[in-house]
Amino acid sequence: MADTHDVGPLFWHVVGINRGTPLVHRASSIEIQHPFRVARPLVLHLWPGKGLVLGVWRRTGWSEEEALRAATQAVDVDPLDLDGHLEPRYYRVSQ
Repeated sequence: MADTHDVGPLFWHVVGINRGTPLVHRASSIEIQHPFRVARPLVLHLWPGKGLVLGVWRRTGWSEEEALRAATQAVDVDPLDLDGHLEPRYYRVSQ
């Protein structure tokens, strides 16, 4: 999880980004620790390989399980009951 710098509901942090990423785009942020807030921040591509994320947190009222499921876009699987039979899946969190 990114180490955000919060000022009230506003937050910012630096993130690694790939070449060819648009100069400004939207992303998704979901906290997986209490208070389980969400945001649709702007990502500004300011220098090679790094971007600045700026957003406003919004409270959800989710439980920990709901936040984890939303963050991973998970299927209904108990993570403590995995026998290694599931194939790895890759989810795109930011859009």
